Amino acid sequence: MRKPTTRGGVYFTDTTAYKIRADTGDMSILSLLPKIMLGPNTEFAPVKVKTSLLFGDEKKEVALVSHVSNTVNTKTRVELNLIVDEINP
Repeated sequence: MRKPTTRGGVYFTDTTAYKIRADTGDMSILSLLPKIMLGPNTEFAPVKVKTSLLFGDEKKEVALVSHVSNTVNTKTRVELNLIVDEINP
């Protein structure tokens, strides 16, 4: 992201925001989206994404605290677009 962005007047991201695009076949998350997605509502829950990254020869576990900015659904997949708020080692 290269410029400040607002979404629905609810939140503001600065120019240092990092984004994640995640894709899943687990359709059970659809019922959770209204509770976790940014948008017209002002109450939304953060999403914690746990992963491992390779730094040189060393593998490190990290947790990314993020919010869902939007989704794209098909019959078999859900694509989540997230904005990273915090990175925890």
